[in-house]
Amino acid sequence: MAEKVTHNLKDLFVLHQMMRATEALLNNQAIYLDPYVAYMVPPVLTCCTGNNLGPRPRQAPIHAFSDHLNGSGSNGHGTGLKDHHELRNKAASILKYICRKYSSSNQGLKARIARTCLKQFMDPKKSFGAHYGALQALVLILGIDEAMKMLILPNVKIYNDLLKAGLEDEGRRGEAERMVGLFMNSFEAFASNRRRLATDDAGELESLRDRLNDRIGDVLTDQLVSHNKVREAQAILEKEISI
Repeated sequence: MAEKVTHNLKDLFVLHQMMRATEALLNNQAIYLDPYVAYMVPPVLTCCTGNNLGPRPRQAPIHAFSDHLNGSGSNGHGTGLKDHHELRNKAASILKYICRKYSSSNQGLKARIARTCLKQFMDPKKSFGAHYGALQALVLILGIDEAMKMLILPNVKIYNDLLKAGLEDEGRRGEAERMVGLFMNSFEAFASNRRRLATDDAGELESLRDRLNDRIGDVLTDQLVSHNKVREAQAILEKEISI
């Protein structure tokens, strides 16, 4: 039985169909699902934060910053094929829908899902794919401001060593770059929700480097500086953010 489950987790077509069926059920107004939602969540979480989903990914690296939250990249993105990141994106969006629609009738549902995703995100033994799905879900479920201030920024520096090791490993570089891209797009979304800050002077970034390193680690700091992301850096360092 365990071998059958493992095999199914490698079949992305089956997993995508499962998520489509789940989404169809949730959107069916004629079905009263409130008592059963708690039983629907675990398979969606598996498709979002499962450690290894689908076949072994191609090793061709992707550009870390050009990928967007729903972006295009290797392993079939932009070609009509589906990869595990697209599956995780879909599952994360379903989790968001479940939390929005059923939290009032399922006490603690949103908090439990968020805790599970945070636990997956902070587990160094999990794959970058699992971390990707967990981070995506946290942003969607909690909203960018709450996710960044309460969960991501307090923990992202701890994640720096994992990113650095992944980027230095040819076999894992593509997956690590995908995570960097997701972080950067999360920073961009966070900055866009903050008040308009005083300056967009790219020259100021170098003066902020040490503070950024202390807050988010050198991997993501280098990305911010190299792409002149002044507003993102300022938003991350705003004093009112409690860490």
